[in-house]
Parts: sequence; structure tokens; C-alpha cells
Amino acid sequence: YQKAIGLPGGMLELHLYFCEVAMDFSMDYGYASEGFFDAVYLQFKKAAEALGKVSEEQKEDALDRLYDLCHIASNVGYGLEGDMGDFLAEANPDDERNRD
Repeated sequence: YQKAIGLPGGMLELHLYFCEVAMDFSMDYGYASEGFFDAVYLQFKKAAEALGKVSEEQKEDALDRLYDLCHIASNVGYGLEGDMGDFLAEANPDDERNRD
């Protein structure tokens, strides 16, 4: 997709979807490994970095989903929630959800 079309909104959706499916899989099957969570975190970072390239409406939807992913990560350990939350707060310092 990135090479064929690479639209920012589509790339953002792909990164978010990857994270959501991976976290659901981990929660459903108890799967956890460092490499697995490194891949999830990388896609999470790419999604957060793509926020500045999309419309405000897409950005708000994506932020909701990113914060949901942080919440889910609190149940899996490996420090993933902290890493995700720290990165999201750094990327969006004015977001009121960073104060939770």
C-alpha cells in the first residue's frame, strides 16, 4: 500500500489496525514476547507520527484508538503501556488525556 498509494490516512489506518489486531491476539491467546511487543510499539509510533498528516477528524479518531491501545497494553505488561503512553504524551503534549 505504501509503495502503491501511500495516502497518509490509509497508512495511519494500517498502523492502527496492526496494533489493534496484535493486542487482541495477545489478550485472547496470552501471547507475549519481546519481539512481538517491539513490533507493536513500532507500529504504534508510526501511527502517532502520522497524526500530523491527516485531517483533524481522522486525528481525533486515531487518538481515541491510540489511547485505547494504551489501556489494553496495561493488561499485558512488558512496560508496553508506559512506553506507549510516554510516546503519545510527547507527540501530543496539549492533549488533555495525557493528564489521566
